[in-house]
Amino acid sequence: MISKKIRVCFIVTACKKSGPIQQILNIIKNLKRDEFEPILFTIYPEADDGSSQLGKYLKYVKHYYIPISKAGIIFGRTKAIKAELDKIKPDLIYSLGVFPDYLISNLKNYPHVITLRNYVWDDYPAKYGRVLGTIMAKLHLHAIKHTDKVVTCSQSLSRIYKERLGLDFDFIRNGVDLEQYEKPADGEKSTKRKKLGLPDKAFIYTYSGQIIERKNQRFLLEVFSDNFKTNETYLLILGDGSDYQALKSEYGNAKNIDFRGNVDNVNEYLKACDAYVSTSISEGMPNGVLEAMATGLPVVLSDIEQHREVINADDKIGFVYKQGDKNDLAEKMKKLVNADYKEMSKHAVDCAYKSFDAKKMSERYQELYSEIVMRGRQL
Repeated sequence: MISKKIRVCFIVTACKKSGPIQQILNIIKNLKRDEFEPILFTIYPEADDGSSQLGKYLKYVKHYYIPISKAGIIFGRTKAIKAELDKIKPDLIYSLGVFPDYLISNLKNYPHVITLRNYVWDDYPAKYGRVLGTIMAKLHLHAIKHTDKVVTCSQSLSRIYKERLGLDFDFIRNGVDLEQYEKPADGEKSTKRKKLGLPDKAFIYTYSGQIIERKNQRFLLEVFSDNFKTNETYLLILGDGSDYQALKSEYGNAKNIDFRGNVDNVNEYLKACDAYVSTSISEGMPNGVLEAMATGLPVVLSDIEQHREVINADDKIGFVYKQGDKNDLAEKMKKLVNADYKEMSKHAVDCAYKSFDAKKMSERYQELYSEIVMRGRQL
């Protein structure tokens, strides 16, 4: 039995809107307050474009901003953050991201937990280019190998690290906030469509998340524009990223393709839609897919391992297509339009509740934190 609260310090770069930032918020929001005291450290300035999620965190944590540059982290100029941690004396540190992970792995003062949310050799070179991406991957691998406990955000990602790098990690699957994402009530979908300016009678596919090469939206847009010519089927793209402007310029004039950029009310948009599609080349565990399922949207997914992990939880929630096969994607999207939508929607919601509940995810992290801290207190 723990005699005092476990003080967990969560260290991130900044709280810019992203899947990983949402997952940490899911962990913190569901912590047992009589057992855990969460503290948040950020080291980069918050974005001033409305994307910062810091306000959501402040409901649950005490926050410290300790500015430190990437160069400062790499070259060990970490005196300020060390001093603040020594004042707080956390029982455990949980970090997110290459530079926070690298920073804390080199301090070695406190038990340290990392969750891997990507495969470093897939993600970083694709996102940052071969040279910088390789440096980022090596920095992260250094942190991984010098940390007390590493878990992955999906079973399939754990398997990938084992097969490709010989690294053996436990996994805790990402979860979805079922208080925020829920199936629309009768008549609510039509009301949301009117409010958001979406066509009332169309079958609406949506994607929400980063618009980047790894997410492969160009492939989706090519298939959709070639196979869905009328307004009976509609594609709604939510999110932003390095590929956004180019894709919007190329496809945004189509009457049934709608780019909305970053929005603060993704849950409302999901309630207005019929199905979700993801053509990603690589994932950790796709937050957008889980959020869509919780809202009752069947899915069409590329057949990467992480998507198959979702489908394997309940194969009645949608379809997977062969990665890179345009005809197969078009066929599966058409098949879903004509499927037993009500039944698939029910399975999507049930699967989210059974296998991807954020509360259950947080409980697993709490068990992990308690185990690590109790082991340290017994030494």
